[in-house]
Amino acid sequence: MELKIYEQTDVDEWNNFVDGAKNSYFLFKRGYMDYHKDRFKDFSLMIYDDKGKLISILPASISYDGDNKILVSHGGLTFGGFLTNEKMKVETMLDIFDTVKNFLRQQNFSSMIYKCIPYIYWRYPSEEDKYALFINAAKLIRRDVSTTVYVPIRYKYSKDRKYRIGRGKKIMLPSNTTINMKIL
Repeated sequence: MELKIYEQTDVDEWNNFVDGAKNSYFLFKRGYMDYHKDRFKDFSLMIYDDKGKLISILPASISYDGDNKILVSHGGLTFGGFLTNEKMKVETMLDIFDTVKNFLRQQNFSSMIYKCIPYIYWRYPSEEDKYALFINAAKLIRRDVSTTVYVPIRYKYSKDRKYRIGRGKKIMLPSNTTINMKIL
């Protein structure tokens, strides 16, 4: 395997991979990610197989905790993680983790913070990375909550929720209204 740090000249190859990844989302397009480049030092990785074919990308940035250099599966994004295609196998993901770990050691990183991609965005089942995290004794340091509403489904609301929605509509103020609130 070969690992490469993303460079601006890789933008087309990166975006094409994002378009075909089984666990992709628009946040991983370089146009969106580069919006944050003034606040986050990009250190995104591109992983190639032994035939030179791109098999995975990792949107990532560098963070520091004192003297410790940390790779974050991108600090400017809500979530990140390895993007892969439908041919990804568990064995390959384990090799990717080993390759990345060795590379990060060589680059003097002390750790990596990995933010998994929520399953709701997958086009195809994709949990090889979670298994690799388990095998590598990763430690869970945070769990976020996310809510997704599937628009074609009409959700049922409780009577209380319907009442509150109706009440809110009745007292809704025009958008150009300014409210002055007294703080006691």
